[in-house]
Amino acid sequence: MTPQASDEDFTLTIRGSGAEEYLLLAESPDEKEPESFRAFVSTVDGEKFLNIRDEEWILVNYRVSEDLLQLRLVDDQLFESRTFASPEDLRDFVRQNLADPRLYGGQKEGDWDWELERGGPGT
Repeated sequence: MTPQASDEDFTLTIRGSGAEEYLLLAESPDEKEPESFRAFVSTVDGEKFLNIRDEEWILVNYRVSEDLLQLRLVDDQLFESRTFASPEDLRDFVRQNLADPRLYGGQKEGDWDWELERGGPGT
């Protein structure tokens, strides 16, 4: 996948490595080796999220339509002073805050951090 309408130049490769687990490879022309991340999919009231393991867990809301992948980061502003005893507690918290603009750092509805167009070898 390659970025569309973004200042960043990178390629994102997504590989399935299990039923709900993926390996994400982010390649930038400035870097010799791609960064790799493990990711898991979860759904909260119809909204899909990638739970990405970096130095800490990162939640990314995503939508796929035709040949476009839209991604927006879940902002940690709402999570700063909270701890969650289980993944279900975190899911409930996200569910309760889906309509709160602070969940995405105050972005307006329909704003996405990245819109990636499907690509492939030779495209």
